[in-house]
Amino acid sequence: MRTILLSGVAVLALAGGASAHPGHGAGGPPPSVTMGPPSAAFSHVPNGAANGHSDVNPGVAAGANLLGNLNAAHASSSALAHASPKSIVGAIAAYKTAVSTAEANLKAAQAQLALDQAKLAADTKAGAPAATITADNNAIANDNAAIAAAQAAITTAQNTLALRANKPLTPAVIAQLNTLLGL
Repeated sequence: MRTILLSGVAVLALAGGASAHPGHGAGGPPPSVTMGPPSAAFSHVPNGAANGHSDVNPGVAAGANLLGNLNAAHASSSALAHASPKSIVGAIAAYKTAVSTAEANLKAAQAQLALDQAKLAADTKAGAPAATITADNNAIANDNAAIAAAQAAITTAQNTLALRANKPLTPAVIAQLNTLLGL
């Protein structure tokens, strides 16, 4: 009996199973069911995105590809503030903090350099004693050292982030990243 039952199932399967599932024809849905999801299911998807072609601006798409995992810079300020330092968002947050601090130090040192250079020019014009001129030159040397330190801090931050990025950290990537971060 068991053999006969299996043979009957095999016959139905070979015949298309029409009698096993009445109303389903040769294995498809009933004629009253249309194929695919309703059009409302895709109303939020941009035109062509479902097949890999979207109406996204090619420049934006290229920029996103250029950044790779650094697209995490789009994270909210709250996410940046609370991110794990081991995550890419945390690495970007550390980069932002380091570069912000270094840029502030750079601007301050450049402003101080301009003041010290003006003082040296005025002291030289006024015929100030050699000790005053030496002090002015020492101040300028200190300003230049502060500028170099700030620039080195920016480079260090970029190099540190480059170790975590999955794409090369080119000047174009740095510019785009800094724009996203408001730097």
